[in-house]
Amino acid sequence: MNGTLDIKDFDYVRFTSADYYGLPRGKVIPKPHLNDALENGIQIYCGILGMGLSGALKAFEPEVTERKFGNCYLKPDISTLRPIPWASMAHRRVGEVMCDLYWDSGFNSPIDAAPREVARQQLIRLDDMGYSLKSGWELEFHLFDADKKTPIYHGKTGYFNQSIFTEFGEILFPLEENLRKIGVDMEALMTEFVDGQFEFTTAPKYGLRSADDAYVAKYAIKEVTKKIGYVASFMTKSSPDAGCGLHFNFSLVDKTGKNAFYDPETSNKLSIIAEHWIAGVMSHARAIFVLHSPTVNCFRRVGFPLGPCKANWGIEDRFASLRVKVNGEKSTYMENRMGGGLGNPYLIVAATLAAGIDGLQRKLKLPSENDPNALDIPRNIQEGIEALREDKIICEALGEQFVRFFTETKLEAEASFLDTGIPETAEAYGKERDFYMDLL
Repeated sequence: MNGTLDIKDFDYVRFTSADYYGLPRGKVIPKPHLNDALENGIQIYCGILGMGLSGALKAFEPEVTERKFGNCYLKPDISTLRPIPWASMAHRRVGEVMCDLYWDSGFNSPIDAAPREVARQQLIRLDDMGYSLKSGWELEFHLFDADKKTPIYHGKTGYFNQSIFTEFGEILFPLEENLRKIGVDMEALMTEFVDGQFEFTTAPKYGLRSADDAYVAKYAIKEVTKKIGYVASFMTKSSPDAGCGLHFNFSLVDKTGKNAFYDPETSNKLSIIAEHWIAGVMSHARAIFVLHSPTVNCFRRVGFPLGPCKANWGIEDRFASLRVKVNGEKSTYMENRMGGGLGNPYLIVAATLAAGIDGLQRKLKLPSENDPNALDIPRNIQEGIEALREDKIICEALGEQFVRFFTETKLEAEASFLDTGIPETAEAYGKERDFYMDLL
């Protein structure tokens, strides 16, 4: 956001960095110390990326232990400075700035395993090939009463129901208004398919800004609703019948400003760039799925109606993992539907770009549309992690440190804590709701 904002405008500023769950980790800095923090960064525990929702910590080797469990540094990105109106009062103005993680105080050694950094590196690779990423997000979430079990409405026909949206406007409109105040541009708001479910869609932005917006929007929605006595949850599967996704809509723009996915001369209006890109994503879909749906709970959605099932693509096909929309140069783009509601936008960007770039570099052949013989998506987090580790191209693109940190954190801080069998009843989802809902 930033614009004309100055860090001196605030009494407190949250210096924030994303963990693998997309939680806002960091420190709050009071006004007298803001200039120093802006110039020199903030020290924070160097194992911050190993924090799990259960409180478990993963002591990475050798990066954390060789530092004797000491500190790393948060480097603020001043271009992301924004107000946090719901945390402010008449006499107290609170702001926030996104930060990148560095091993050293001189900011010479970025932590390659950090979600924002791994996304940035893929965007740099894409830029080197002559393209920019233009993207937006569909944020699906549920609103519950304070008991965390009762949807704010139930037993009604919710899908696109304007009357239901108006009925709960006192909750929903302030969400969008607060997001607008912090520079997050919501393009559309709607009710969704099941009880208490809504969708907010971000307007497309370029580069890292889009992932920043989705990341901030998710925890902003949770923080605002909690202050007014409700619980917002992006939990991918909170009951047998309820599912939330985090769909990633994107196109590539070349240096002349043209949509690189569109070609009016072909039969399907897709360019050879689009075909290679689809082929890359499909080739690596099994490996990157765990980066789109990075929790035990996310895998409950696999095979669920309108959820991902196979490494397949289709034009205007909501049942495909990659839905391609062809509507002229301005509106030809791809909808990556692999993301679960608990997905991390930075990891989804990084994974999608790593796979698509490989398709471009190797000029992979477009697979058949809606191929019935397409490979199955992994069915649980262990299978997903194994598929990621086995894909040498994706591991090399994302970096050894990131893959190691991410997979070990997931296995030790989550998969070992939760039963990975599929719950059969609403009651069986209770343990997972307790594990995820307060924070995610």
